[in-house]
Amino acid sequence: MQASTATLIALTVIAGGMLPIQFAINARLATKLDSTAILAALISVIVSTIALLVVAFATLDKWPRWEQLKDAPSWMWIGGVLGAVFVASSTFVVPKIGASVFVAAVLFGQIVVSMLIDHNGYLGVPTDPVTLQRVLGLTLVFAGLLIIR
Repeated sequence: MQASTATLIALTVIAGGMLPIQFAINARLATKLDSTAILAALISVIVSTIALLVVAFATLDKWPRWEQLKDAPSWMWIGGVLGAVFVASSTFVVPKIGASVFVAAVLFGQIVVSMLIDHNGYLGVPTDPVTLQRVLGLTLVFAGLLIIR
């Protein structure tokens, strides 16, 4: 059974709603440990890895072969690095500017890069050209960032 677009959007909204909670928790963890944002981010990523391993072992019936992993282009491995940068930056920045400004800025950055990816079809994504309507939407998000700030 395939999920409807509305269901997928709802799940995405829920997942997106979890991010500011994660940011605040990681920032508090850094404070609690009397440590750096990097250590709190590292702990968060380790816990995420353990959670994903549990889910993977519980749900996957087929694992990739070593040859498949070895033959993957090197750029495909950067996703984990990007995730770590995101988690670390959120842990460092949220206590300084707040969760709402951080999320608004993240959203703006995500839309800018997403539009570049879509417009050019990068990374195997279907091409979806930048239009005046999409630029207007981006402008409204930027205006929202300024208003929230």
